[in-house]
Order: sequence, then structure tokens, then C-alpha cells
Amino acid sequence: MAARLVERFFDDVIIDSTVQFVADQAEAIRQIQTDLVNARNLATSNAKSDLLRHVSHTLREPLAAIVLAAQALGAEKPLGLEARDNIRIILRNAEIQAHNVEELMLAAELFAKGGEKPADKPAQK
Repeated sequence: MAARLVERFFDDVIIDSTVQFVADQAEAIRQIQTDLVNARNLATSNAKSDLLRHVSHTLREPLAAIVLAAQALGAEKPLGLEARDNIRIILRNAEIQAHNVEELMLAAELFAKGGEKPADKPAQK
């Protein structure tokens, strides 16, 4: 009877230890899965931010050249009314596009900080 009692005691200790070990391992697996999801979300956010920054810079360079060329044309003296209107249209549209590029840059900064993209604002005319 005493031997059976001792065996039962050690069986209970082994069972309790095994259950605790399995619970600890399950918690460790859940933590690792959570860490992986967080790392993937961070990598996705960083990729979005990098892409937005790259697109913004890529758009900004030719836009600056267009504005400079339009301003240089506008400085010419022998331009007719229609030509001046066309230059004004080019400059206005370039200004709208510059605003859109700035919105992209802001979105990239917010993504990098883990924020949400700002609500779309209507373009200035």
C-alpha cells in the first residue's frame, strides 16, 4: 500500500510537471507567433513608407524641372495671351501635383511612425 501511495505521488508529480511544461511551451509558442506577426506588420509598414518616400522623390524631381521651364517661358517678353494662359495652367497643375507629392511624403512619415494615412484632402485650385 505504501509503495502504491509513493508511486501515485510520483506519478502525480510527473503528470503535473508535464502539464506545466506543455502549458509553458504553448505560451512560448503563442509569444513567438505574436512576435512574428508584429515583426511582419512592422516590415510591411516600413516597406509602405519606403515605397511612398521613393515615389514622392521620383515625382518631385521632374516636377521641379517642369516648373522651372514654365517660369522661364513665362519670363519671355514676346508671348501672346494664349501662351501665357498655357503657362499659367502648367504652373497651376504643377502646384497641384506638388501638393499631392507633399501628401505622399506626409503619408510616408505617418506610416513610418505607425500612424494612419491622413484623410484625402481636395486638391487646391
